[in-house]
Amino acid sequence: MAVPDLKPRSGAVLASSRLRKIVLVASIVAVVWVTAVVSLGGWRGDHLSQKHTAQAHANALTMAQANGLVLERRFEALRTVASLLTERDPVGRAAFAFNLRSQATDREAWDDLLQDGDLQVLSQQLGQTAQELSVDGIFLANETGYIFAASNWDQGLTHLTESFQDAQHFRDAMTHGSGEQFGVDTVNGQPRFFFSVRLNRGAQVQGVVTVSTSSERLMPLLQRGREDVLLTDENGIVIASSNDDWMYRSMGKGLTDLMTTVQLGLRYGRSEFLEMPGP
Repeated sequence: MAVPDLKPRSGAVLASSRLRKIVLVASIVAVVWVTAVVSLGGWRGDHLSQKHTAQAHANALTMAQANGLVLERRFEALRTVASLLTERDPVGRAAFAFNLRSQATDREAWDDLLQDGDLQVLSQQLGQTAQELSVDGIFLANETGYIFAASNWDQGLTHLTESFQDAQHFRDAMTHGSGEQFGVDTVNGQPRFFFSVRLNRGAQVQGVVTVSTSSERLMPLLQRGREDVLLTDENGIVIASSNDDWMYRSMGKGLTDLMTTVQLGLRYGRSEFLEMPGP
């Protein structure tokens, strides 16, 4: 009886085993390669994302610093305007004349003194100056806060005959020589920035010159890209913004928690503040 030859089948088995090993190794290499490629791609994506975020943050910081300088210069300019107006002869003479006449006139009749031609001319000049400087108002008040010359003399809501007596910027100017405040305008009810400087004639105090401007007049001065530009006060309340939706929003709980409803109303014209959507 003939014995079958097993060598060819054994060779086939060995060849099949080697093929499976090759396929297995190739599969492992492929899996490792794909995993490496995916991981590298993810790492590169994360790296690029982080780099983009860092660059955007740097750009925003640069823009904020630049806008901060613009606002500082604008505020300093407004302080200078108020100071220079106190040195103008027409302003000093008008204040001296009004104070001299008002001392001999009952308080109830002070409004009649505003018919003086020099005071009317001064108000007109203040109106022209306010328009040229793009500010909301320029006012001249006596030492009691009574406003006897105003740039908005011809408007329905004029400051003439009104008073800054209870305003912090006026009290600071009378006490320290100058005062600044962000708060609600007592005449039109709108929040304003006020810059006041005491007016002296020799050693005698004649009154205070006040320059006011609004948030709306500040925004055109600022640089912006696709991002919103916001200005907050020390309480974290947005008081100027390129996006109207962010106005009077809160950046977080702050010093407003310590203020009464009346104090909040005098400063912002409101007492409730939505928080900014974050982060």
